[in-house]
Amino acid sequence: ISIGDRTYPDGRGRFADRNVWAPHVIAHAGTYFMFYTAVNRHFSQSIALALSNDLFTWVEWAGNPVLTLEGVEWADWARDRAADCRDPMVLRDGKRFLLYFSATAREPRGGDRGVVAVAVSDDLFHWRRPKIAVRGPVGIESAQVWKADGGTYRMLTSTHGAGSYSSRDPESGWVPASFPRPDPRSVEPRLSSSQGYAEEIVPLQDGGHLEAA
Repeated sequence: ISIGDRTYPDGRGRFADRNVWAPHVIAHAGTYFMFYTAVNRHFSQSIALALSNDLFTWVEWAGNPVLTLEGVEWADWARDRAADCRDPMVLRDGKRFLLYFSATAREPRGGDRGVVAVAVSDDLFHWRRPKIAVRGPVGIESAQVWKADGGTYRMLTSTHGAGSYSSRDPESGWVPASFPRPDPRSVEPRLSSSQGYAEEIVPLQDGGHLEAA
């Protein structure tokens, strides 16, 4: 996947002529779905989708971008200026899929305008209207979500909004969690200059427990 002259479906402007980044891949029904951040020359971000049968050859979905925040009442987003809609992560939850991504709210709450938003889909192509899952500082990003033992959902976020959260509902009710989160700066001093990092949840071999890397 690379930058290019692809336009929004209505033809009004390009959506990926500056950058593409932060891919997230999920397998479903014999196909691999890659969700990634598309950035245009105004630095407006959206979520795009590509498909593959072998993880090497990818075809971009004709309906890209698969998700924007255009017309979403809580979101500070536009096509023609810098706007956050990035770092997709998809969780399969029963028969539905939840897409988590970073955004910015129009209005602060408790001083925070940074957002981890969530949208729901039944088919990975069509997503219902996103809503706010977690609020934090502008720059909260790279959310990783999984379902833990006992049915509790866990979330880690990184960079300026680094935090850990838990909820019994993957769409709402997220609160700061008591489980420890990693502190990469304790083992990698160079991170103190940018405070930038992203984490990934990976299964361990001893019983399938989950840990952040």
